[in-house]
Amino acid sequence: MGGISLSMLFQYYRPQPLSIPLRWNSLFLAVNVIMVTQLYLERKEAEEFMGEELEDLFTVGLFEKRGFGRLEFWRLFRMARREELESGFYIKRVGI
Repeated sequence: MGGISLSMLFQYYRPQPLSIPLRWNSLFLAVNVIMVTQLYLERKEAEEFMGEELEDLFTVGLFEKRGFGRLEFWRLFRMARREELESGFYIKRVGI
């Protein structure tokens, strides 16, 4: 974002300002600001709302050791659906 900002300053303060590149760079800067804001808010949400149960699962399940960060773990569990099964229930049987 700093490079785009400096480029915009250069294009604006030329003897004859370049309006078309200035407009395109403004668009690129706006898109980058929106994306950085979304990433920041998602990371903040993952840190704030990951309760004690998910924090324990993250630690005990060795997710960090397997290469998951807290944000990736949060994304995975946002998509997940929780089901509690009865004792003795088979998820998959061999040969069936």
